[in-house]
Amino acid sequence: EKKAGPVFSNGIVEKYVLPELGAHKSVFFFVIDCLRLDQWMLMEKMLYDYFKISKEFYYGMIPSATPYARNAIFSGLFPSDIEKHYQSFLQKVKMMRTVRTIMKKNFCRNCWIEKELN
Repeated sequence: EKKAGPVFSNGIVEKYVLPELGAHKSVFFFVIDCLRLDQWMLMEKMLYDYFKISKEFYYGMIPSATPYARNAIFSGLFPSDIEKHYQSFLQKVKMMRTVRTIMKKNFCRNCWIEKELN
């Protein structure tokens, strides 16, 4: 019998969320970026009175940058598979990221100019 391997980011929904939904249970599935375990443990104490909380650990993806990790969680794919199957989409995302960076720089520059004029 083959033993199950570790759960990675791309297996979270399949392993933890879908079985609950299949059993017709309500599920609150939170994805919070950049949250340390100690921060979660403080938040968790405040939520115990309102939710039944189960805590499991998994292995994060490399690269662990938000777009890769988040896409892996919601697609069920490894980053290399996402790149293979959604290459044209990812190129558009990279282009939008470049545009966003330019817009942020222009916005900051404009804010600085307006601040200096006032």
